[in-house]
Amino acid sequence: MMNQPNRMNGCGPSMMPQMPGAHCANGSQMNQRELFDWIAMLGFCSFDMLLYMDTHPNDQEALDYFNQCTELYNAAKKSYEERFGQVNAFSSGPLSAWNWNAEPMPWEGGR
Repeated sequence: MMNQPNRMNGCGPSMMPQMPGAHCANGSQMNQRELFDWIAMLGFCSFDMLLYMDTHPNDQEALDYFNQCTELYNAAKKSYEERFGQVNAFSSGPLSAWNWNAEPMPWEGGR
């Protein structure tokens, strides 16, 4: 059974926002699943704030939050790719061949 992020041995969402990249607030390194989930949460956060700012373009606090989410997203994605391989087709570097999807995807337990 896969460890759930909210368990005592994991670093669930309540611990994650305090630390960028691939570390939990308690200093432990995120495992592959925790890091993948963290990237998904940060991606949602960034996109949600982008939509909000479409209707509130002068909200400096929202812009600051968007920038924070995006910075954390980029750091987490970079960490994931360094440790486990590409998280999606939009990798941080150019592809040498169209093989990013040759292995099981992260949500399928791969990489």
